[in-house]
Amino acid sequence: MRAPAIGRAVLCVGDDQGKAYDENRARQYEDYIKAMINPPPEGPTPSGYVYYLPNATQGGKPVSFDDWQQATGILFEIKGEGITNLIVDLPNVMEARFIRQATQQIAASGGRSVVWIFAEEQAALFARKLFDDTPGLSGITVGYVPWAKRG
Repeated sequence: MRAPAIGRAVLCVGDDQGKAYDENRARQYEDYIKAMINPPPEGPTPSGYVYYLPNATQGGKPVSFDDWQQATGILFEIKGEGITNLIVDLPNVMEARFIRQATQQIAASGGRSVVWIFAEEQAALFARKLFDDTPGLSGITVGYVPWAKRG
């Protein structure tokens, strides 16, 4: 049984970071996770695509989610490799970015569950603590799904 449609969601091409697919490890990890979220034959969400939902607290400004689980309606944010290095090098910047993004996602979620999946355990632990310590964000589920390096 499928979850109800997610309202005014729009499926659009996301940011490829200006990299070819074979050089874009973040996008490859995202595709790896998307195949688990919406397995064939109905999924996964196409590579490089994201869902946009309107943020009711910011006049409908679009907020992106990397995926939407069709069976449950759960919304996903997927963080690939390299986040831990950014957290170590720029902890205050990453904290502010995560809080801003998560706050916007909660506002746009319409009460649906939001899950953040990380390729790196340290990054997942950082996000979990940050969300637990930030009012309104403790309800976000944070997961760690390791990815075996290929090639």
